[in-house]
Amino acid sequence: AIHQYFASIEQRYKHGISSMDVDEIRTALDVMQVVGNDTNDLLGKINMFMRNNNAGLNANFKTYSDMLMDLDLQLKKMTEEIVNKGIINDKTKTNDTARNRYFKALKGQLDFLQHLVQQQQQQQSKSHLHNCKQLVDNCFLTLETQVNEHTKKIEKHLKWSPIDCDNINLCYNCFLSMKKNLILTSVVKSQLDNLENLVLDRVQQLKKESVDNPQAENVIPKLIAMKIMSVHIFSFKDDINKHIDEVLGVYKEKNKGGICIPKLALLLEKDRAGIGEMIVAEHAVFKGYSVSLFNVKTKSHGVDYVLEKLDIKGNKTDLTKLKTKYLEFDGKEHSFFLSHHSGQ
Repeated sequence: AIHQYFASIEQRYKHGISSMDVDEIRTALDVMQVVGNDTNDLLGKINMFMRNNNAGLNANFKTYSDMLMDLDLQLKKMTEEIVNKGIINDKTKTNDTARNRYFKALKGQLDFLQHLVQQQQQQQSKSHLHNCKQLVDNCFLTLETQVNEHTKKIEKHLKWSPIDCDNINLCYNCFLSMKKNLILTSVVKSQLDNLENLVLDRVQQLKKESVDNPQAENVIPKLIAMKIMSVHIFSFKDDINKHIDEVLGVYKEKNKGGICIPKLALLLEKDRAGIGEMIVAEHAVFKGYSVSLFNVKTKSHGVDYVLEKLDIKGNKTDLTKLKTKYLEFDGKEHSFFLSHHSGQ
């Protein structure tokens, strides 16, 4: 019965560790400090009693000092893992769901550590741990340093390449998840603001350079640079696209004449990386050009080619009717444009 009692205390302690329950850990240690403290006589008397009854304590049985040593090792292991995994790791790089799951778990660990510190401060001389605060403080300080260093590293090597933009996006998303989970809120908010200013200042700079000199050879590289940011820094996609629309609007206004937008579209589509083509496809100012281009490409094949490629269920009469209707429409359209042109 005595052995079972000690085993139950140890089991309670282990459960407290696995569930990060500070109160359960403290309760187990409080009891063990009284009955299993190898600095007082009680444990020796219990041992002697059990030996006299041929029931010596199990060799694996933990004393109070054993539990303190184990708890110290557990805390060191936890803080080292937190620091080593850091802010940017395989889990936070994966996707939003995995990232939030990681930071939610990290929040639980940090709360556990803070609760231990609070218990230590409240109990003072009765506390089971004496170096807990220093261990936890160092862990938090290291995480804060990592947050700041990630932003500094981005700023130091920033050339606004797609990889640079990916790094900004990753950091920004990690900081957002940390903010959501109330981790280092003050430091994280500061770095979120820094990254936001970094991105928006760059966009404003490109926008100003485009508007100040609205010539195609100047505007195109600025538009492509902005679109790269829009694609790779997803959190700012909508804002950046609005600025692109504004640049295109100014370009259209200052380069009066209906041909300026189609010409710009043709030049953008020459971009080998495909970013220019993406601009043409996604921004409303090019809608008329895109529709016109589609019609030209379709018409160049001829009606017979198009009908041949259509997957129509039925007999050839259906295709004949379609062809007749098309030719009738095409003739009327042609006559309309001729009469409209002659009336000018």
